[in-house]
Amino acid sequence: CASHGESSALWGSSLLLKEVALSAKFAAAQVLVKGAQYEEAERRLEALLQEYEEAFGGEGKNAKQGLIIMKLGEVYAGTNRLTLAEGLYRNAAKLLGGDAATGLSIFDDPAGQVGCHESCIALLESKYSDLLKVVPKRDAEAAKVLERSQERWKEKVSSLGSVQEASLQGLVDLQTQRLYYFT
Repeated sequence: CASHGESSALWGSSLLLKEVALSAKFAAAQVLVKGAQYEEAERRLEALLQEYEEAFGGEGKNAKQGLIIMKLGEVYAGTNRLTLAEGLYRNAAKLLGGDAATGLSIFDDPAGQVGCHESCIALLESKYSDLLKVVPKRDAEAAKVLERSQERWKEKVSSLGSVQEASLQGLVDLQTQRLYYFT
């Protein structure tokens, strides 16, 4: 096993090594979410968010933090903490895109700039739509968000399949900020 110093020399950066390690931890946490092991997934995602902020700073939050927060929202939705899940999804939407100058999120300004791959925005919109479907009197909003997610997926990600299908099999990569899936 190579030492940390040897690995840093090979890869060129301790921060890059840290980012790779955090990305692997993120993938492992997502597997727990898919297996409905929410308590452990929540613990790992919260620790991952803390570790990310310690390594890369928490002041200027970014899309990678938004992806972790999105997955925490999924955990909260899976454990029926719907109000908390909605807050996390909305926070993730601000970090993943929108207009920083106006404070609008990608939910408020769907055509705004995105801070990660469109597959992750479509995934966030899809998960948010799923949440809204179970909240009383938000069916119309859920349908609108789902339609936007499906359009984004077809136009900017893949004309084949759907974001819902991809999310069942796929994992979000923290480094590339993309949803990888197999069809």
